[in-house]
Amino acid sequence: MPAKLILIEDCSLDGVIENPLKWMKGLSRGPAGDDFKVAELAAAEAILLGRKTYVDFETYWPTAKEEVAIAKRINELPKYAVSATLKETNWNSQILADASPATIAALKQKYRSSIIVYGSITLAHSLLKNRLVDEIHLMIYPAIAGSGRRVFPEDVAAKFTLAECRQLSPDVVLLRYTS
Repeated sequence: MPAKLILIEDCSLDGVIENPLKWMKGLSRGPAGDDFKVAELAAAEAILLGRKTYVDFETYWPTAKEEVAIAKRINELPKYAVSATLKETNWNSQILADASPATIAALKQKYRSSIIVYGSITLAHSLLKNRLVDEIHLMIYPAIAGSGRRVFPEDVAAKFTLAECRQLSPDVVLLRYTS
C-alpha cells in the first residue's frame, strides 16, 4: 500500500496560510500541539516541500536551537523539493521537477506510512487540484489575517471526512480530515 500524502497547515480563522509568523504572534499551540507535531513527524517517512518552503526550512532547521525534537526529526527525514529552478540541494534531499500525478504516485510508492507536506502553498494547491492529498491537518489559530493566500484555492472542490477535532491549547484547535 502506498504512503498517505498529508497536507499540514497552520491556518488563521479566515483560512489564510500565507505568512503565518505575521498573524500567529502571541499565539501558541501549547505542549499538546508540540506533542502532536512530534508524533506527526515520528510517523512520517519523508517530507515534500515547494521551493520557497524548502529554502526557508533548509535555512532554519539544520541549526534550530528551539523545538529540538522537531528539528532532529525534520533533519533526519528525506526531503523532496518540487522546483523547476533549484539546481542543487544540500540537506538530505532531492529535487523533483514537478508535482504531476505520476511523479507524486511514484513517490508515494517508495514509502509505506506517510509523506508530509508543510506550508508550500503553490504545491499544496496543485496537490489539492489533482486530488493527491489523502489527509489534511489544520491547526486553526484565533486570528483573522485579513489578506493572504488561503488553504483552499477557489477552483478546488473535494470532500473529506472529519477524523479528529481537538483543542490543543487555549488558542489552537486541530482539525484532521481524511479523504
